Amino acid sequence: MVRLQLIYFAGNFGMLKRGLKYIILLTWSIIMTACAVQSSPDGGAKDTTPPEAVRVEPPNRTTNFEGQSVAITFDEYVKVDGFTSQFISSPPLKYKVEHSLRGKTLRIEFQDTLRPNTTYTFSFGNAIKDITENNAQTEFKYVFSTGAVLDSQIVRGRVTDAFTNEAQKGIMVAMYEPDSEDSVFMKEVPLYYGLTNATGSYTIENVAPGNYKIFAIQDNDFNYLWSGPSERMAFVDEIITSERDPEVDFELFKLPAAYRFYRGKLLSFGKIEAYFSSPAQGVEFTRLDTSNAQHFVEYPENGDTIFFYTNQWKDGEQASWSVYDEATSSLDTMTIRFIEKDTVKFKLNLEKTSAFSPADSIISIASTPITELDESRVFVYRNDSVPIPFTVTQSGPRRIRLSVDAQYNDRLRWVLDSGAVKDLHGRWNDSTSQGLRFLADNELSIFHLVVKSDSLTTRVVEIYNDKGNVAYRSGFTQQINIDLFDIEPQKYHVRVIYDRNGNGKWDTGGYFNRTQPERVIYLDKTIELRANWEIDETWIIP
Repeated sequence: MVRLQLIYFAGNFGMLKRGLKYIILLTWSIIMTACAVQSSPDGGAKDTTPPEAVRVEPPNRTTNFEGQSVAITFDEYVKVDGFTSQFISSPPLKYKVEHSLRGKTLRIEFQDTLRPNTTYTFSFGNAIKDITENNAQTEFKYVFSTGAVLDSQIVRGRVTDAFTNEAQKGIMVAMYEPDSEDSVFMKEVPLYYGLTNATGSYTIENVAPGNYKIFAIQDNDFNYLWSGPSERMAFVDEIITSERDPEVDFELFKLPAAYRFYRGKLLSFGKIEAYFSSPAQGVEFTRLDTSNAQHFVEYPENGDTIFFYTNQWKDGEQASWSVYDEATSSLDTMTIRFIEKDTVKFKLNLEKTSAFSPADSIISIASTPITELDESRVFVYRNDSVPIPFTVTQSGPRRIRLSVDAQYNDRLRWVLDSGAVKDLHGRWNDSTSQGLRFLADNELSIFHLVVKSDSLTTRVVEIYNDKGNVAYRSGFTQQINIDLFDIEPQKYHVRVIYDRNGNGKWDTGGYFNRTQPERVIYLDKTIELRANWEIDETWIIP
């Protein structure tokens, strides 16, 4: 309601007349403003309906299409977000598609010469949204044919990672002529393609009847080709037939890169990183400029970077090593120019800083490689005073392993007296004392696992935690009984690798030798171990 207050003017009639005219104009303005400014009532339902196409020119599902533009009019005002990444044409178009928006109409223009007698499908992902609530129209597709018939076959399926079995989003599934060469996915854009969604699912519609080669490609550079080992891929072993509307699933894997040595880089006092194109556990280094220097190498299990330590160099000068890979008979040279680096202090620290289980390995890691270990200067005490028996061994260039008969709730002290350990640079350690606390039995857990199958196949079972750290690994064929006592309470997962080549680890695939990646299956539950719990689990596998 608009309330008006009468105003009386003193003075002559003209003034009163002008005042009344002013009041009438002001009142009319207030009424119009009140009518125009409205708000939706509190608590009203939110608009969740995406914009709908109400007119398309040329009409959707047109045959004998000859144009190079499409106009799509929606039932409300829309905006377009991320058109370049969301728009898909199957078959793909060679040149960039342009788009413009005017009011409620989206106009698409393309320059390509379209293939004859071919059905095209334009998809827009989630690019088209209303302007008020960002509701995306994800279902609309524009389909047309340059021939007299619209093709109607459908190919669908799912793409997962070959090792983790996790769904893979944004993967291109590409189809080609059945008689195309084996490397067609490296040289030609596909006849048809689709992209996987968040669940790893894909659908390729309006495919012509016939036979096709089909691949899945992680097209990182959006060029509709497989650009090499940096992009994961997957293939199936047979030609597919579209008339059957097939479901084709893929297990995506990374092909091993061809061996190549890149370079070495000085990191710190005598420490060098050597970079390779792929894991290079078999590489041998030989010093070329002197025969007196020592070196040690650390080979990560699956990494393509090797850590290299040397003990002889001159500041400002170069040193060189030959780098030989036996598997490929490749010979390279690594040259490093040494510059002044801060001296790395020789010290030893426990690998694990939290409390131990009596079943744990106890490892001390040195800052630089170890060349000598004097066991007579190593001691272990219970309660800081009672010496107890132990063994100590070197288990790697920088690792010392302690084996001791620890008890539940034990308190031990591991002492490496001065002069117990010598490093690559001829330095002896200062006296080091490391406290070891062991958990009580009611702070630990027990896990019994039986994995069995009716078939005799070489397999590897792994038990690992949420961080991916493997707590147990062992090979087996038909059945294995696992008893893990005194393990740390946490969540564990179990997987089985079908170890086709019997090397005790998972191996990726290879397209050019037609090798699929080794199969991996996962126990469909998480084993949640809590303190003082004991869990039994039986897993029957194929």
